[in-house]
Amino acid sequence: MAEFGSFTRSVKGFVTRTKANAETVWREAVKEVVEQAQLPRGAGGNMPVKTGYLRASIRASRSGVPSPIPGSRPLPSTTYSYRRSQVHGIIDRTEYGNTIYIGWTAEYAEIQEHRTGFMRLAAQNWQSIVKRIAAEHKR
Repeated sequence: MAEFGSFTRSVKGFVTRTKANAETVWREAVKEVVEQAQLPRGAGGNMPVKTGYLRASIRASRSGVPSPIPGSRPLPSTTYSYRRSQVHGIIDRTEYGNTIYIGWTAEYAEIQEHRTGFMRLAAQNWQSIVKRIAAEHKR
């Protein structure tokens, strides 16, 4: 019987490590998709950046897609910066397997998405991102 208990502990340990690895890969992959979506055109991405307002308007939520704020437009001669901590904080606090919603609250975000595909093109890389991150963690 001692061998069976040892086998059970071994399997439980394997399951625990596997879940932890899957959660780590999932979190890192979500962050990578966000970073790709946020990458400015001038740096090789698809995000149009003039003042940085669209890029700074990104929000993450666990309850639904962040909605555009009517009338939200950049102030003249203001430079905005991307606040990574809000988005990454939501990702880090979301339980593995639950849904995370990412959206941009700039009123013109949807128009820019249709024109440039900054989020759509990043999301299309999901499988390759997961595969790469999983391979890195496997090593």
